[in-house]
Amino acid sequence: MTEFDEVIDEVSGPSAYFGEVAIIEQVPRTASVRCTNTCSTYELRKDDFKSVMDKYPDIAKKIKQTAEIRMQN
Repeated sequence: MTEFDEVIDEVSGPSAYFGEVAIIEQVPRTASVRCTNTCSTYELRKDDFKSVMDKYPDIAKKIKQTAEIRMQN
């Protein structure tokens, strides 16, 4: 949501993630996230993220595709 309460991109569900663009592209964070309901989150540090990407190529492919789509918007 923007500061004007406009939803730019909706990320929801048990497998939702965000923040991948900054890590993959090695750029400053491009978005902020605000929950509209109670939620639980898990922080994955950059080194751990890279380990997961190396260990699980199918997951890495999906995350990279999502990052590419988000960078286009």
